[in-house]
Amino acid sequence: MNWNEIARSSWTIRVWHAAIPQRLVWAHERLTSALPLLFRDVQTGAPIDDGPAIRVAEDSVAVRALVGAVSCLGVAARHSQSARLASTVMEGGRRLKTAQSIRAAALGLFTAVVVHLVMTRFDAPEPTTMVRAAWLAILGLLVVVMAGSARLAAAWTDWSTRRRRNGDKHE
Repeated sequence: MNWNEIARSSWTIRVWHAAIPQRLVWAHERLTSALPLLFRDVQTGAPIDDGPAIRVAEDSVAVRALVGAVSCLGVAARHSQSARLASTVMEGGRRLKTAQSIRAAALGLFTAVVVHLVMTRFDAPEPTTMVRAAWLAILGLLVVVMAGSARLAAAWTDWSTRRRRNGDKHE
């Protein structure tokens, strides 16, 4: 990749160069030419053996205490009640058939809309009639989706298998 060409063709970099005083740009260029090691890509430099530094860090009391605390938190999180509950819910969700998944998603959205309407007391901004009609239309659509979830699942399965069979790569 030619970073200089990218920098020259970039609109954003041209805007920044217009906003930054030229003296600052000149000072940066002078600094990078005077201290090439400071601005060099580390990957292109000589390989560094950081094994001794890692061993010293691993043997330090502070790092051992930090690793111990983090591992205790990880074990507690993996074996907690909420993790078990989330795992059970996720496993149950994976076992649902497509029609059941569609119905569950529509029911969740329906519940969210109803809770929102109950909490706002169905009070809508102007034009009130239009907004209330929109909420009712959304609720009606969700009811239709829940009722027709089997047909939607069949249509989805048919469409996705036909798409795979025809070799479409678009997602």
